[in-house]
Amino acid sequence: MLDFLDRDKQKVKNYFKDFIDEKYYFYAKVNGKNKGGLVLDEMHLTLFYGLDDKKFNEKVLDEIKINDIKLGKLELFYIKEFQCNALVLKINDKKQELKAIHNILGEFDVLREKNNKFKFNPHITIAYVKKGFEVKNKNRFLNEKIKVKSVNYKIKS
Repeated sequence: MLDFLDRDKQKVKNYFKDFIDEKYYFYAKVNGKNKGGLVLDEMHLTLFYGLDDKKFNEKVLDEIKINDIKLGKLELFYIKEFQCNALVLKINDKKQELKAIHNILGEFDVLREKNNKFKFNPHITIAYVKKGFEVKNKNRFLNEKIKVKSVNYKIKS
């Protein structure tokens, strides 16, 4: 996953704290814990989902060099399992840098069969929202850059 500079995370968090009326937040119990709503406290970009802990060599991360990413549009995508939407900030990856990193990490894929069904779409999840929420100002962050602080294996708690 990519972690970002605190100042850039704070800028995004400040914008979204009043962007969504709380009545639109979606919450669900996952493994006994309430999950959902605004999820920017752990703002990150997942480079690959489903790495095999036994096969993965974290030294691969030392070779990944990425200084910043360019933001794209705000979009919603439907999550069938929970019947809600994820509000995401798409990433402009025209140079295919993130896709190349994703492909390298794919060598350690434990969920290969499942992952082959999905196209890699780099994004930052902002919130989980109920059906009926409409995105306004979709281009608010279009082409802005945010600095990458580090490349990590997992979210640090």
